[in-house]
Amino acid sequence: MQRRAGRIVLAVTAVVMLLVTVYYAADRYIKNPFIKKDAAVKTEGNEDVAAEEGQGAQEAESIPFSRRFGHALPYEGNLERIGEPFLVEDNWEDNQILDFHMEMCVNEARITKERVDTDALYYEDTYPVEVDEEKNILNNYNYVVVNITLRNLRETEDDIYVNSFRFYTYDPQTEDLADLAELRGYKTLEDPLEYNKSYARVVLPSGGEYTCNLVYLVTDESLEGKIPYLYYTHTGLDVPHDERARYIRLDQ
Repeated sequence: MQRRAGRIVLAVTAVVMLLVTVYYAADRYIKNPFIKKDAAVKTEGNEDVAAEEGQGAQEAESIPFSRRFGHALPYEGNLERIGEPFLVEDNWEDNQILDFHMEMCVNEARITKERVDTDALYYEDTYPVEVDEEKNILNNYNYVVVNITLRNLRETEDDIYVNSFRFYTYDPQTEDLADLAELRGYKTLEDPLEYNKSYARVVLPSGGEYTCNLVYLVTDESLEGKIPYLYYTHTGLDVPHDERARYIRLDQ
């Protein structure tokens, strides 16, 4: 009799243990492990996170985007002024060697056909630019000259690629970016011709400054009725929106 009772107890215990095991297994594995927990579920401390995410989404929706080029258009949040220094920075918690802290200032800008002391004409074979002996442009092209100063704010040496600066024109009629011009030169006529990947790389010591003329070659047609902008992003990212990208309007 006692043996029978013992067997019943063991059987009941085994059944209970099996049910508990099945319950926890179902609770753990039936749910899709690749789907994040519902953000609407209220947990301690997630109210602020949800509010911040909602605010960020609203702000992103209010940013004007280029239908042609895909990235953010000039708006109050990414515009800087000529003559006013601005900071571009990037902080990496896991790898501080990738940190970027650079102060930039567009000192002046001009669009001209008159001679400019620039190495941009070394590459004129890719553009039908006609110049005289003094390097004045004779046909429908223009020099876009942007004088800029860069200052390294890091405690260590850092570098920057000046071809990260690009020239855009904005068309008020279409309310979109119309044309893009890549950097053609930033050195002088006396500097030797360079064809290598490091051509645009500028190395600055801690606290060091560097001033140069960024030069672009742009047609009359691409400027007519348009607003000129200098655009910068050190990340090279246009899509999705790069909050560190900056525009400087060049005709003000």
